[in-house]
Amino acid sequence: MLFYGALAAAIVSLIRLGISMIQRHRQGPAFSVAELAFLATSLLLFHPYLWVRDADLATLGMLMGHFIQYLGIVWLLNVRKLADGTGSLGQRAVSRLWRDPWVLIPALITGGALFMVLQVNLMAVTIALVLLHFYLDSLFWAFKQPEVRRAMAPYLIGARAKPGVGLQ
Repeated sequence: MLFYGALAAAIVSLIRLGISMIQRHRQGPAFSVAELAFLATSLLLFHPYLWVRDADLATLGMLMGHFIQYLGIVWLLNVRKLADGTGSLGQRAVSRLWRDPWVLIPALITGGALFMVLQVNLMAVTIALVLLHFYLDSLFWAFKQPEVRRAMAPYLIGARAKPGVGLQ
């Protein structure tokens, strides 16, 4: 009975999401690739539970996707917030890193190779990722505060957002 109740709630939620997306599409320009990719990852986040028998392993798969989703939100926020490429030398460098895939991809590969070459303790990396996750959790939970929504939401929603609309 619980399964069918959850399935019904999921179907109703997907229908409501589809309706709101159609309404949004009619009101303005099409969705960006980043927004559609975020939606796809959100919907696929729980797929390990459909095919992995071990609940602990499925949870690990879901949490890895969840963390990647968090990093996607951070990327979306930064790529929009730093879009103009102005500011201090450090801000311009970070802006270029976030905006230019020809800089970002080699930087990620170099960072991964550095971990492999230096044989960094995986427990230290895991702990660092967990701490980053807790930081991001606190940041996203802060969205319940109106001043945080007003400061960050325009960058997440994009240029189509009207100041103050839906952010109260």
